[in-house]
Amino acid sequence: MCSKTTIVANRVADVSRSAIALLLAPKFTQLPFATSTAFGLVWLFAAFVSATALAMPANDNFAAAVVLNGSSGRSDAVTVGATSEPNEPLHASAGGHSVWWRWTAPANGTVSFYTHGSNFDSVIAAYTGDSVSTLTEIISNNDAATDSSGASIRFAVQPGMTYRIAVDGAHGFFGSVALSWLFEPSPGGPINDLFDSATMLLASSGTLFSSNYLATKEPGEPDHGANGGGRSVWWRWTAPESGSLFVHTEGSNFDTTLSVYRGVQFGALALMASDDDSFVRQSASHFDVNAGTEYRIAIDGFDGDQGVISLHWAFSIECELPPAPTNPFPFSAAKGISNSTVLRWNGSSSALVAQKVVYGEDDRRDYYEVTDPNLLAAADASVALVPRGVLTDNGDGTFSLPASTFGQSLNVCSDEPFRDQPNPAVCSGFLVGTDLVATAGHCLTSDVDCDDVAFVFGFRMHAAGQPVLTFDASQIYFCSAPVGRKLESPSDWGLWRLDREVLGIQPLAVRRQGAVPLGQSLVLVGYPYGLPVKIAGGAIVRDFEDSVSFTANLDAYVGNSGSPVLNADTYMVEGILVSGETDFASRGNCLITNVCSDIGCDGERCMRTTLFDELVPARATTLVHDVFLAPCGSPLQLVGSLEESSWMVSDLELGTTYCWQIVTYDECGTSAGPLWTFETELSPRFVRADANADRSVNLADPVAIVFYLFGGGPISVGCVVALDANDDDIVNIADAVYVLEYLFASGAPPPPPFDTCGPDPTRDEQSCDVFPACDP
Repeated sequence: MCSKTTIVANRVADVSRSAIALLLAPKFTQLPFATSTAFGLVWLFAAFVSATALAMPANDNFAAAVVLNGSSGRSDAVTVGATSEPNEPLHASAGGHSVWWRWTAPANGTVSFYTHGSNFDSVIAAYTGDSVSTLTEIISNNDAATDSSGASIRFAVQPGMTYRIAVDGAHGFFGSVALSWLFEPSPGGPINDLFDSATMLLASSGTLFSSNYLATKEPGEPDHGANGGGRSVWWRWTAPESGSLFVHTEGSNFDTTLSVYRGVQFGALALMASDDDSFVRQSASHFDVNAGTEYRIAIDGFDGDQGVISLHWAFSIECELPPAPTNPFPFSAAKGISNSTVLRWNGSSSALVAQKVVYGEDDRRDYYEVTDPNLLAAADASVALVPRGVLTDNGDGTFSLPASTFGQSLNVCSDEPFRDQPNPAVCSGFLVGTDLVATAGHCLTSDVDCDDVAFVFGFRMHAAGQPVLTFDASQIYFCSAPVGRKLESPSDWGLWRLDREVLGIQPLAVRRQGAVPLGQSLVLVGYPYGLPVKIAGGAIVRDFEDSVSFTANLDAYVGNSGSPVLNADTYMVEGILVSGETDFASRGNCLITNVCSDIGCDGERCMRTTLFDELVPARATTLVHDVFLAPCGSPLQLVGSLEESSWMVSDLELGTTYCWQIVTYDECGTSAGPLWTFETELSPRFVRADANADRSVNLADPVAIVFYLFGGGPISVGCVVALDANDDDIVNIADAVYVLEYLFASGAPPPPPFDTCGPDPTRDEQSCDVFPACDP
């Protein structure tokens, strides 16, 4: 079975800001799309309309304007269902779907409002006045000629004066609004205009609003972002420890450039990173930093452009490779090692004999059907992205999701799996840091998407016919800011910071170096078509499509976009599911899953985690060890994986030299130990005459020999040669007599090995498969 999301060109996302606005937006109607995406959008549209019922926005009317507090910030709304009131003016000569805010100036100064990041052609206007019929316009703007999604205004304000802000759509458009504002007290000009007055950033990561209005360029100052600029402002940031820093200006309302330097004066600056337009008119840079070193961040406007700056910075620590395995037992080149022994390394003295269980069933399974604790932990760390509007606040500390089913949202045939399960999710994601979620880039394409989506942990089937639809508030999270994302062919990934840390769930480890090998077994965890979490194994890496992705025969659908693709052996995330085959085919008047053979169709495309691993914080994880063993001269074979530093091996060939190696890995990478060797003894170790293998020769042993000879009793110890007490290569009544004479008539002791475990020096023909008393 092969079925996946098909990506619509130019960022048509699985996730809905407003499904109606998305369907009507010019950037959407001009795009080609595949059948599976069309089904997905119809499903999404139905879910959204069901949830919102096209209700009017809370701030539709002037009297219900949302109050903006503080000197800067952001407020979001939708204009779907919004109306114009009687006597309401046309804002920037446009209108019909307006929403309102009000803000009171704290002092003399200048304020900027802008809607960049909205998903439709918006207009904005500012007024004074206490009613719609008494408004006096201060300023209005429609920037459609330069940016179809954003408009900006800036004007002087007086302390205590309340200003009314209206946002509407040009040409009757409507959608999701991202309104940001920044107040700058008089006198004008940024305080961090000069290099020597750079503002100190105290937090290791954060977001702030600023501006470069009236900023200047100093003599000797370098060009930032390879552009002359002319209105630069500066910040200072010191690395708390060695790692990497990601800086970007997404959400700013003008064309920014960015450079980061090390140094304390012009003429002696070392350029660390520089960028222009990584995020379409916005800038981003990612670079390594050293503990205790101060860095200078400069932001300018392309060709002297100016406006409001939305500055984001995120620090992550270095991820060091695990230590290479050392101190082996048996010591390298050791001889006479038992054919059943415990391999040890790193000074371990304990034994463990259980291997990991690998999930390999080629089928989607519900949470309650899976027993592998590693896969259940991965499902716990996965998160469903749902439109924020479909969540119902129950008023008692819980939230609910709608119960409408997959079969109701899409005309699937009656025998389609999971037809009767609810499907409110629109994308998948997974936890990679305590407050950091990874997903597909096309699931969240802007800060507006971020604000319109809720992250729900624990959306699963509790049992057959019992979906979990009510969640404690602790399971519901919201978006804070992007940490990094790329939706520029062929890349498609995003990392988003949540509004708070997720407690009680272990983030998933990601591959940070190398590449997943061809044929590697994989497991997919996510929310196909918005259903409760599904776990699907039985897939392998089929091909490497390009330098940033691989393809696999994973079982997934629309809604699986953003799902973690796990290595079935290590449980680390190898990639993010982003696109693939058409999901459904027609059967009469209903739809069925499009089925491909394991080697058929094009496969499902997955983004490699090595594209963004440096943005994922390293965490303390338990080391995992792969144990490789084989007779020297033969290829090493993986015999087990475990967290402890020892592994039991049995039934080795006698008189054989073995090669073995331990490969240790954690989320930061892999370290291989040296190749060690040992030679097994010529025969198994045992204690002669110890017929019952209790490490003591006593009266019970001749009794055991007699019982074996005449009572039909089994050899519980699995070692016939141990019963050959007189070492004549025959087990008979003489052996029992020999032991009795030794014990009670001062007879000779049994020949070696006796009193201690050892091999048979005479190499008799009697068998000895195992002698438990001599096991390590």
